[in-house]
Amino acid sequence: MKTGTIVLSVVSLVLSVVAIVISGTRTSLPGKGLSEYDFSTPQAAVKSQMQMEASGDVRASIELKVAEGMSEKDLKDKAVETLQFDRAIEHEGKAVVFYKFKKGGLDYYETMWLEKKPDGRFYPTYQPTYSWSENSGDKGRIYKAIKDWEAKNKE
Repeated sequence: MKTGTIVLSVVSLVLSVVAIVISGTRTSLPGKGLSEYDFSTPQAAVKSQMQMEASGDVRASIELKVAEGMSEKDLKDKAVETLQFDRAIEHEGKAVVFYKFKKGGLDYYETMWLEKKPDGRFYPTYQPTYSWSENSGDKGRIYKAIKDWEAKNKE
C-alpha cells in the first residue's frame, strides 16, 4: 500500500468520525449540506464541489467525505477478500511484501515495506528506494523486483 493511500485512508477515517460525532451532538455546522448540491452528472459534481469550497460549506464537505467513504469501504472489503501474497524480501531489518488484490474489477499489484519492532510485530515503514538502481547488488535486485511487480498495474 502506498504511503499516500494510507494517509488518505486515515484522513477519511478522521473526517468520518468527526461527522459522526457532530451528527450525534447535533452541533450546527456552517453550510447548507450535501442535499442542496447537484451531483447528477460529472459536470454538475465538479460545479457543486467548487461551489462548496467557494462558500465554505463545511457540512456538505463532511457529508461528501462520509458518502465517499461508504462506497470506498465496499471496494476495500472486496480488496481484502481477493488479497493474495506473492512473496516477501528481507533487507537491512525491513521486509518488502509483494501482494495483489482486485478492486472495482481491476487487478492491483502493490508492495509495502514493513519493519520489525522490539515488540516482535511488523509495522508499516518507509524505505526510500529512489537512489537505488538495478545495478546496485541486493538493492538492485529488490528495486528491479518492485519495479517489475508494480509495472503489472499498467498491463
